[in-house]
Amino acid sequence: MKQEKTELVEYKNDNLNNNGSEIPLLDKERVKKKLVLSSITIILLLVFSSFFYVHGDKLYFDETKFLMNTFYTIKVYGIRGYFGMKAAFKKIDEIEKTTSFYVPGSSLYTLNKTGKYTYNLNNKHGMDLLQTIAMGAKFMYENTDGYFDPSFAALHEIYGFHTPDKTGKLPSDSLLKYTMLKCGYNHVLHLKQNEMTLNEGAMIDFGGIVGGYSVLAAREILRASGCKAFLIDDAGDIWFEGEKPDKSPWLIFVKDPRGGFLAKIESKTPLAISTSGDYERFVVVDGKKYGHIMDPKTGKPAEYYDSVTVVTLDPIQSDVLSTALFAMPPEKAYKWAEDKQIAALFLDKKGKITVTTKGYLYFSDIKMDDRKLSKE
Repeated sequence: MKQEKTELVEYKNDNLNNNGSEIPLLDKERVKKKLVLSSITIILLLVFSSFFYVHGDKLYFDETKFLMNTFYTIKVYGIRGYFGMKAAFKKIDEIEKTTSFYVPGSSLYTLNKTGKYTYNLNNKHGMDLLQTIAMGAKFMYENTDGYFDPSFAALHEIYGFHTPDKTGKLPSDSLLKYTMLKCGYNHVLHLKQNEMTLNEGAMIDFGGIVGGYSVLAAREILRASGCKAFLIDDAGDIWFEGEKPDKSPWLIFVKDPRGGFLAKIESKTPLAISTSGDYERFVVVDGKKYGHIMDPKTGKPAEYYDSVTVVTLDPIQSDVLSTALFAMPPEKAYKWAEDKQIAALFLDKKGKITVTTKGYLYFSDIKMDDRKLSKE
């Protein structure tokens, strides 16, 4: 860039061409314009270089940032997608600063610390963001028989999930029983006209729904930008849509926590995919891992599955349902998923894979090897 600026100065101060005759003013202006455009082009290439590719005749961009306490990736096709991606990341950052359990000063942080949060209604959306998330969580809590419950944050506290080094601990029966009194979303969180209040000692963590909400928000921004094909991935919740330049389908592999993949999902139509598991967020006590998803009936970490993957047409639903099904015991989860016509794949602790009837519409190349494949 420094060299380009030097050349521009030389042209500006030299009125002679190589033949010793004066350069016409119009030609000098053209030269300057070409140099400026060249400089702009180089700047743009430098900006895009870390995540810029050419896929056929279409530009392809992808970028990963650490947001929402995880690695968040967006992949887009076309220059409109690039600017839409930037706007989407800005929105995700805004969502995190409002709904994060850990970020001091966030709206949720204020609620958990003071037991009260007053809605900010002076915005173009007409509804407070945390209020929107809380209302959505209430709906999902009531429609999953309480197996999706953001108030389990109080249980996370006594198991050691909130310590900086994630040092685990097993609570006594009396402490567990006492803490359970501080759980139950509709019991501890009160949504009022202008504010929400929280019972003393209770805690809320919207991590099980806000990921899906952020994917939904990013999707709408990318659509509005004019981007025709994109994928959003917050390391557990995925949305893709649009036709890729080579017209190939989108291909997603469902991870096997023990190595390799459990199945693949191949589609040319938009889908939301979410996986909940106990292999990424956990504490260790006496050499044993305890996952962060709690069984509301016992107050203890759910230990039925290694992972549960759900496919829907809505990123919020897939996010919540994978969490709720992970918390349910098998005798309830399989029937509940069938009754609700949910496309789900379960990997239980014994290595048994169970796929719901609707799941066979999406999951293919399901891993067999030493596992049993069943259809409940």
